[in-house]
Amino acid sequence: MPDLGDIVVHFQRVHIFALAIGIIALLNLFTIRRPTPKLLSREKPLVSVLVPARNEEHNIQKCLRSLFVQDYPRLEILVWDDCSTDRTREILTAIQDERFRWTKGTPPPPGWLGKSWACYNLAQKARGEILIFTDADTWHEPSSLSRLVEVMYHEHLDALSGVAREVTVTWGEKLTVPFMVWSVAALYPHLLSFFFPRSRALAVGNGQLMAFRRSTYWAIDGHQGVRGKVIEDMELARTLRLRGYRYRFYNLTDLLSCRMYHNFREAFQGMVKSYFWVFGGNIIFSSFVWGWLLFYTLYPYYLLLSHRHHSLALLTIGVNAFSWGIVALFYRVTPWVVLFNPAILLINVFIGWTSTVLTRMKRVTWKGRRILTASPPPR
Repeated sequence: MPDLGDIVVHFQRVHIFALAIGIIALLNLFTIRRPTPKLLSREKPLVSVLVPARNEEHNIQKCLRSLFVQDYPRLEILVWDDCSTDRTREILTAIQDERFRWTKGTPPPPGWLGKSWACYNLAQKARGEILIFTDADTWHEPSSLSRLVEVMYHEHLDALSGVAREVTVTWGEKLTVPFMVWSVAALYPHLLSFFFPRSRALAVGNGQLMAFRRSTYWAIDGHQGVRGKVIEDMELARTLRLRGYRYRFYNLTDLLSCRMYHNFREAFQGMVKSYFWVFGGNIIFSSFVWGWLLFYTLYPYYLLLSHRHHSLALLTIGVNAFSWGIVALFYRVTPWVVLFNPAILLINVFIGWTSTVLTRMKRVTWKGRRILTASPPPR
């Protein structure tokens, strides 16, 4: 059995960490703001909505329908079919709308990952002054594009992204996907980004929606600059921060919804693909983070079962549930997360370690393609 003094010391660290998460979650409510409605600027630039799609027969129609009913007056919608093997191409062929174009894509060349290759080609074909990249499993409220253009012009932004409402239906989704929202809303201290605007470590992006001024996108080399990166959205956000562009991350849950996965298997594969690269491919740092989250999750319950420090253990559990409650209330995540947050954390820790092992073994696949690299070849 561990020494009682050591238990108290380690527990105090867990207690402080839980309090810090609760405080960060509260502060983030003021920094991850919702775009506030304003009078639409007289400027109505052409907006290009760019949708990469690979094997999206179950999602693409809902996504495009939501774009066709936008209230923004100047709009073009471009889709890149990334060598789909399902009915995606058939669905795209049947769509008749003068604002819509789609391209039969080509496989990504060496050094490129599929999504970045698709986005880069779409950007080359786009005519708009504003480029909005959005995923095929994402759908928009009718005022979405108008609000995004408003905030870009009123806030004088070069680019923006934000957290979407993550729709979860099956229990496999409910026990995995909310962790990603919680990590953005409760682990990332977004307030610090105002004091350290060029810090790469504080940059967050979400590929479900990223909007750029055309000039900004090409100035940072667009997706070509992140062509071998698995989490290209985070890398683009980091590049924007590092280069000193005006970039903001918003709460877009009123404008944007996404159902990323449809069952546990899909969620597991998608997260295994990405989790290791959230930490820059650093095996020591990623192992530490997942190990600490495991300790943080289990330790209060260990103290309860061992009949020690009940009040502090319950306080830590309560503060942790409070941070998840904020996520459920303000980011429109299923309220079940408050009750099941320990299970969500444990499952994601397992996925995180699996991501580390499989990535190092070069055995990660996504949508029929093996992910072999996360860095572009030298130019």
